[in-house]
Amino acid sequence: MNHAEPAPVSPWSRPWTAPSSQEVRAIFKDERTRELPAVKRERVWAAEFAALGVDYDFPTMALGSLVRRERVSA
Repeated sequence: MNHAEPAPVSPWSRPWTAPSSQEVRAIFKDERTRELPAVKRERVWAAEFAALGVDYDFPTMALGSLVRRERVSA
């Protein structure tokens, strides 16, 4: 029996589903968030990304100093 390898599928063959660079820049450069404390600014950004269907988990915050993560066994 001859089993042919499936042809690789290019990731570019699917439509882009993530926010555009313009949408992301608009969120991070919003004048309303400039004067907010860092934690509140991150929360606004998370809400804006959630409205676009994207999970934003505060990647720019050093949360190690704010949240102590415990190891969880599944």
